[in-house]
Amino acid sequence: MTLFEQFKAIQKKQKAFALVLNIAGWDSNTEAPKACFPYRAEMLSIISGEQFALTTSETYQHVINGLIETLDTLDTMQQKEVLKAKKSMDKIIKIP
Repeated sequence: MTLFEQFKAIQKKQKAFALVLNIAGWDSNTEAPKACFPYRAEMLSIISGEQFALTTSETYQHVINGLIETLDTLDTMQQKEVLKAKKSMDKIIKIP
């Protein structure tokens, strides 16, 4: 599997986590019964933790940094995806 394929696979997982969090957030704001919030918060913290672990994993950092080193081999759209992911990853990792 190439670095870009690994990147896309990780991005797919990140988007799945984001979808779940967005749907749960929407449900919390519209239909969810008030009694469910403590349990929901606990479950969402687990999902958020998994998303954070994936985004800050050594594997993901290795993939992004490897793609940055070979950026000129990617097409324009792929370059933009990688640069955006690198910026986002750096924001999270470099939090003091």
